[in-house]
Amino acid sequence: MTKNIKKAITTSGWSPDSWRAHTALQQPIYNDTAEVGSVESQLQALPALVSMAEIEQLKVKLAAACNGEAFLLQGGDCAETFADFSTSSIQDLFKVLMQMAVVLTYAGRVPVIKVGRIAGQFAKPRSTDHEVRDGISLPSFRGDIINGIEFSAAARQAESSANVAGLSSIHGDRELITLIHARWSSRFTSSECMELGFCARQSSLRTLQAISRSNM
Repeated sequence: MTKNIKKAITTSGWSPDSWRAHTALQQPIYNDTAEVGSVESQLQALPALVSMAEIEQLKVKLAAACNGEAFLLQGGDCAETFADFSTSSIQDLFKVLMQMAVVLTYAGRVPVIKVGRIAGQFAKPRSTDHEVRDGISLPSFRGDIINGIEFSAAARQAESSANVAGLSSIHGDRELITLIHARWSSRFTSSECMELGFCARQSSLRTLQAISRSNM
């Protein structure tokens, strides 16, 4: 499969820099181009957030959902901030998603694919490039890895270096999510694979039935 992917990339003319030949909307304006180049080099040196194997696995699971053999559950915030992000917020969202997955698995009798918009929603598109207050126009707030939310010229100036801090934070959050998932998996034996026949052999079946009824 990896060979086929590499072949497709080669024949399509794609490269890590090929996007520069196209028009990109919703992009911040960075005044320090030298710093942008330095930041790009730093980002390229960091480990990938998602592996090719994980991408291929998700594609297979999404295909199953398209065929009615699985259910896709996606949840999370449209945007996150460094200030509001914490271990407890990750745990709370993960708990809700896992509980919903258990209910949906029992009710739908199919595996549930869980996709979280979490630990990295630090940038967002805006309807306009500028925000106007009392006749003063400043660049719109585009997220903590772009600029600051405070309405001042200094805060709204895009800083490319924030991308490095953001990605480093995401890597740490990903490790935390992995640990939380392992803990929940040990309790529920992975709700992705939990089918009605499996649950019938578990002492938790009556609990799942009660949860299902209470959430319908």
